[in-house]
Amino acid sequence: MSSRLTPHFTADTTGFTSKVTELAQQGKDKLVEIDQKLGITEKARTAAAVVGEKVQALDQQYQISQALNAATAVFGEFARTASAAFDSLTKKASDAIEQTIPGALEHARSAASSVTTVATAIAEETKANINAQRPAQLEPENSAAPAAPAAEVPPPEGDYEITPIKPALK
Repeated sequence: MSSRLTPHFTADTTGFTSKVTELAQQGKDKLVEIDQKLGITEKARTAAAVVGEKVQALDQQYQISQALNAATAVFGEFARTASAAFDSLTKKASDAIEQTIPGALEHARSAASSVTTVATAIAEETKANINAQRPAQLEPENSAAPAAPAAEVPPPEGDYEITPIKPALK
């Protein structure tokens, strides 16, 4: 495998840079010459001064600056008052929540305890009713051996029809 060497060329940009600089200076000189002939800069300065004077005259005539300063002061006072009212309202709401939530939690705990008590009583009563409906198993008195397992319970009496379950159609 042979390596290829790429020749390195350097360009002399000195002549190009000097030509660009020369053209830029000529353009600048031409603009200054046109400005001096037509008086563009002087006219722009005069127009700006006239506009500034007119603005000051209108401001004095209609007292725009004073009205704007007064409006700014009124708005600032309004903002301070609104902020204070919001802070007060937030504090009152926070206090009300702090007082209400613990009481509500206590009522919820009490209700949950009552529901648990009633549910336990219903469960015990249901268990007692079920036990009362079952036939009593007699255990021999003074017997040390465990009772024999109960025999299979016969099905309840009556006519029953068995219906097969059909799959649902989609």
